[in-house]
Amino acid sequence: MTYVMSDIHGHYQKYLTMLDKIGFSDDDTLYVLGDVLDRGEQPAELLWDMSLRPNVIPLLGNHELTAAVLLRALCVEIPGDNAETQITQELLGAIYDWQEDGGDTTLSGFRRLAQ
Repeated sequence: MTYVMSDIHGHYQKYLTMLDKIGFSDDDTLYVLGDVLDRGEQPAELLWDMSLRPNVIPLLGNHELTAAVLLRALCVEIPGDNAETQITQELLGAIYDWQEDGGDTTLSGFRRLAQ
């Protein structure tokens, strides 16, 4: 059977409940039409689970695109002598907007992975 989900937004337990409810098996395919990240409390766990299932096919949504762009910008070494060129007002504004749209939970989830 083929299934489609979207806008899961970090609600890992709801995602697992839905998989259980439909009896999702290795013979099925699930397409996730974006917006897996942000808002809910467990976006990193949700991504991890999806990555372990070869029959779950994620498609990029606007929340994943935002996270990819901003996490890449944040994951660089910023020595003190060039901080002003790396941390721009534009970057700070984009990070603030992302956090206001639920990105805090994604940032927290990725921080937990590093521990």
